[in-house]
Amino acid sequence: MDYSILTGFSIRYLMTKKRSLNEILKGNDLNTIDGVLLVIVGKHPGLGQEKIGDITLFDGASIARSLKRLEKGELVERKVHPMNHRKKSGQFDFQR
Repeated sequence: MDYSILTGFSIRYLMTKKRSLNEILKGNDLNTIDGVLLVIVGKHPGLGQEKIGDITLFDGASIARSLKRLEKGELVERKVHPMNHRKKSGQFDFQR
């Protein structure tokens, strides 16, 4: 069976979805990484920054910048680790 037609359709579908997502994100001054992190934090509240990095394979600096931007926009809330207040990989919970 030739799957090239199905593959082409799938790629066009995903590109259309990506364009739609980018339009929504740009309307809220967010980028793709911010959108991915919002989905992950929304579905799995309480994940630390390190665990989010393991899931997404994004580098730590990108995650930190995005989480800081999302926290500033009051989309996520940072919860500091109860045992180690210096720990930067606090827990993030979805606000809205």
